[in-house]
Amino acid sequence: MKKRGKIFLGITLIFVFVTLFSYLNRNQILTFVEKRKFSQLGYQEEDITTIYKELSVEQRKKLLKLDYFDSIQDILQSENYQSNNLFLYLSYIKENRLSRELISDAILLVNEGIDQSYSEELVSIVKSEFYLSNRLDRYLSYQKIHDVSVEEVIRDVNANIDFPFYTNTVPCDSTKGTSLLINKYYYLDKENFSDDLVVMDPSYDNQNGDQLNRIAYGSFKQLVDDAEREGYHIRNNSAYRSYETQEAIYNNYKNQYGFDEAEKWAARLGYSEHHSGLSLDVGVEKRYAIGKFEYSKEFTWMKENAYKYGFILRYPKEKELLTGVNYEPWHYRYVGLEIATYIYEHDITFEEYYAYFIENEKNH
Repeated sequence: MKKRGKIFLGITLIFVFVTLFSYLNRNQILTFVEKRKFSQLGYQEEDITTIYKELSVEQRKKLLKLDYFDSIQDILQSENYQSNNLFLYLSYIKENRLSRELISDAILLVNEGIDQSYSEELVSIVKSEFYLSNRLDRYLSYQKIHDVSVEEVIRDVNANIDFPFYTNTVPCDSTKGTSLLINKYYYLDKENFSDDLVVMDPSYDNQNGDQLNRIAYGSFKQLVDDAEREGYHIRNNSAYRSYETQEAIYNNYKNQYGFDEAEKWAARLGYSEHHSGLSLDVGVEKRYAIGKFEYSKEFTWMKENAYKYGFILRYPKEKELLTGVNYEPWHYRYVGLEIATYIYEHDITFEEYYAYFIENEKNH
């Protein structure tokens, strides 16, 4: 019995060895045949080495069914190469007849899920600092109509001005707190008006009992106190406005100056930032015509320092196209220290900041 067992074990080992040898030999033969096919297609030894290093068996089989790609090395060694997109890269490159110099652009576009025909303008848009993928079609449409730079295309579409004012309007996101946006595209429902208002002390207010958001008021008091110590006398002239108050203001403009002028200077009902309690029109200690504020020393101080307290000049000069409101040197909006600082340092509007960093939650 022992002798038979040894014979059986020996036969088994021989069988396993022969089978394993045949399997390994077969794989070597298949690999040799496959590599030869790659070579016949036009791939160099360096290409083939990279192909075997980077691709799975199934990917290699699929690649062998395609024509030779002289850019395969550039694709596989690209910093942004994604294995699951390989054949999308190859397809996009072939369809657009791209040279090897444009491989990185093709990879960028495919990774972004873009299948539009290649163009330098398309790549420039996607590479833009403030590009938003969900607005690509709008960028491209706007660019066809307007003879402006890519930076201006991005800026304008992010501010929604590819649509006429008061069209495609939606309720503002009141959950954003002090960073909510109200303009000619985002309105505040009457039932969502600010309920965290405090009455301003007369020492900060030229009005009689005007109201401001609690957080904004705390920062405004600090601003006024610090300015006062430096010899600047800044006060509130108009803060929170109810629906009824804004309606009266708008109708007054319309009755006196006509519809077109009213649209430039007064917001329609629900579209005024004053509804939020986060905005205020500032003046000096002794109340006088609001239009004179720009020529006061207080105006210069506010422009240079308001951001340090979380306030921005909401409707700056030469940004009317983006904000939809004429230049108002007296109108300041509380957005918080971080946002105000970024807007001040980058000289952008709140519309631009909101689209990129708040609505789409990008990081800066």
